Amino acid sequence: EVIGHVPDPATGARITAAIEAEIGGALPVTARLRQLPPPQCSVLASLVGAGIPQSTDQFTNPRIIGPDLFAQVYDYAAGDKLVFEITGAEFDAWLYLDYFDGSGQVTHFVPNQAVPPVRLEAQGQVSFGAVDDPDDLAYGRLREIVIGPPFGQDIAVVMISSEPLFEALRPTVEPAEAYLAALRQRLPELRAAAPDLKIEFVYLFVQTSSR
Repeated sequence: EVIGHVPDPATGARITAAIEAEIGGALPVTARLRQLPPPQCSVLASLVGAGIPQSTDQFTNPRIIGPDLFAQVYDYAAGDKLVFEITGAEFDAWLYLDYFDGSGQVTHFVPNQAVPPVRLEAQGQVSFGAVDDPDDLAYGRLREIVIGPPFGQDIAVVMISSEPLFEALRPTVEPAEAYLAALRQRLPELRAAAPDLKIEFVYLFVQTSSR
């Protein structure tokens, strides 16, 4: 069984055919491949290439990794509220929640010009979007986001870092490649200044529709 992410159906077909040729018909080959088209296909590779490891919790936490062996998929329709339940790692850390859409933009949900940096205690929990008062951060509740067009498949990336990633807030919305390039440049500087830096990420698929 072939499981993973591919940028297009043709790539998945080539991979499956190559495995079938290697096995030589001894076993049936089935494919459960999720399509992750450009520019999203480069997001995860860029994070790893920048030196940010994927959290091992992604493989062990059933709330994050499901029976299909993919990251959890959130399905939303127009008008729904975008809600994430986030649990911290084994260390105190700053929380970063970034939303990469299909147009190549990234929206920084936490922090941004309206939502201040969030310090999450070890194994601490925070709800994003589960708000009664959008300005109320007293219980770790962060601003409400309502689903609207354009619809499709997006990626939400949660990063936690023992040190602030940037000295100043990034623009709330910016080109994803510019942000990833800034991360690649910043991390060596941060590691030089803080040799004990701890940082990791998890990712989630977000499927939105007009239904």
